[in-house]
Amino acid sequence: MKLGGWATLTKKTNESIIGRINDAFGGKAAAAVTKKELQVWLNDLAGVGKSESYIKKARTHLRGIFSEAVEEGLLSHDVARWLKVPRTKRTAGTFLTIPECVRLLSACDKQDHLILRVFLVCGLRPGELFALRVDDAESGKLRIDQTIYEGRIKQYGKTDHSFGWVSISAALESELREWIAFRGIEEFPDELLFVSTRGRPIHAGNYLRRTLSKIANRANIAGLSHQILRRTTGTHFQKHGTIKDAQGHLRHTDPETTLRYYQQIIPESLRTAVDSWDTELFGTATGISQ
Repeated sequence: MKLGGWATLTKKTNESIIGRINDAFGGKAAAAVTKKELQVWLNDLAGVGKSESYIKKARTHLRGIFSEAVEEGLLSHDVARWLKVPRTKRTAGTFLTIPECVRLLSACDKQDHLILRVFLVCGLRPGELFALRVDDAESGKLRIDQTIYEGRIKQYGKTDHSFGWVSISAALESELREWIAFRGIEEFPDELLFVSTRGRPIHAGNYLRRTLSKIANRANIAGLSHQILRRTTGTHFQKHGTIKDAQGHLRHTDPETTLRYYQQIIPESLRTAVDSWDTELFGTATGISQ
């Protein structure tokens, strides 16, 4: 009943969770399933390290299944209605402090310096960043209209709001132009901005393991991930713009996502917020060699 409203990546995630539910309870009659069984199953998900977000999605699907069964007259009562989300382990290094950002950026140069600057200033998901092409760098903004998923460039995003434009500061745009000139790809609008040493699209997982983890080690930062970089943007951006600005910058469907995990969007306010955030992080320094 909800399938028609799911974006492609949301559909994959939900199908995976529903498959896990089916593996656990698919062999039992719904009337034989108890609230305790469902709660223990959710608790076990936390025990094996599943995130709070993942467990909430699982609870939502359980509630939907049993609520629908009650509405259809298949069950007399809803055993999933009062399920609770168990406490999950807090991720170490939820976001980076400004000094940590400075150390991280100081530990790399050229391509990696610019990649991390785009990550931190723009809060892009790795699949979006590594799918950027020369003509996506427009005046004052980046166009997000592709993503890399499972090693291939796709024409769909995580949600319906994922694609669009992300504001960039004048300083960041200048560094992007320097990088494009440095690579000699100004006349190739479809060329990827960032490629692997083999000239291929960068795989997010490989970049994390082979490059980002080494940079983090040099900067004495433990447990760094792409999600922490995006959360860093959301956390510090609060000081530079409104909640609507942050929601628009991170392209969240719901402002509650922005508020909980990381206010109509005013372009002038958003651009000012991006400039302010970029200036705090980088000061007046520019250049791909830093």
